Amino acid sequence: MVMRSEKIGGLKVFTELRANGTSRKTVYQNYVPIVHFNPDLINERKLAVVELVDRAHCSQRIAGKICGFHPNTVFKLLRIKRLLGIESIFEDNRGPKGPFKYIGTIRSHIKKLLRKYPESKDQNIAEKASTDLQIKISRSSVARIRTEKQDKWNLIGKAELIAQAALADSVDRSNFDSRQMQFNFEFDKQISEKIAQCIKQTSPETKTVSDQRVVKRLQQGQRAIFAGGLMHHLFLQEIDFDALMANWPVNPNATYLSKDILATLFHSINLDIASIEALKLIDADDLGLCMGIPRAPDKETSRDHLARMAEHHLSTDLID
Repeated sequence: MVMRSEKIGGLKVFTELRANGTSRKTVYQNYVPIVHFNPDLINERKLAVVELVDRAHCSQRIAGKICGFHPNTVFKLLRIKRLLGIESIFEDNRGPKGPFKYIGTIRSHIKKLLRKYPESKDQNIAEKASTDLQIKISRSSVARIRTEKQDKWNLIGKAELIAQAALADSVDRSNFDSRQMQFNFEFDKQISEKIAQCIKQTSPETKTVSDQRVVKRLQQGQRAIFAGGLMHHLFLQEIDFDALMANWPVNPNATYLSKDILATLFHSINLDIASIEALKLIDADDLGLCMGIPRAPDKETSRDHLARMAEHHLSTDLID
């Protein structure tokens, strides 16, 4: 393994060249890893450049230089993400090509099978046609023949969607009411009584550093989209989760400990996050609040730490 480092715009960028020929870039800010990505995969580069700018780690120009994009491309990616969502930056929207390589008799036979078995999957039709005609018919070609006569005028491309979203955004801005809406806390007697009762209550008792961080951030009024997950934090307290993980042989000075990694998996399951890979689509600051840490570990950190934990062969004890 070969490591190469460089400093770009105040950020430290480490490039790891692995023995299997792949590479990995890690961007650090104040000695804390903020972004991991494979420079050979364009989708990971897109996600990294959006995350760097959205989290205000650097400017669009610096982010583009780190991830290998022109500043204009970075601007377009951020605009698409803001208007259409994060998934849209991964779509090319070129659409399938027509099944031009099949002559009329082959196309006719496929259409005949589609009419005869309208509910069959494209793969099943392709296998049946391949058997009948003694040639290889691909599933994608069957799908294209099935849909070639659909009304394509109703399909909206990304450019038109961006234009419509920009128009809606401009209308929303022009009609935006700058006055802040407030709840009727003062004049509703029932609500005011509840407020008075809550004020008399003492602050929650905190037993661990994680609890103290959670309470402090909530008292400061931090918005938390995963606030519902805090009730699961109480469950972890009941089973003394920190004590269960205290004896795990890890570096006590590491940024993330074993309890942070497993707590991330625990909350991910409760929040219906499908996999460790899906952590790249989650706001790490918001998820970190559930565990009482400034920022939840990303997918690369979680995988690397789990691999180190597995080397100790203590999974049976952990399950027990």
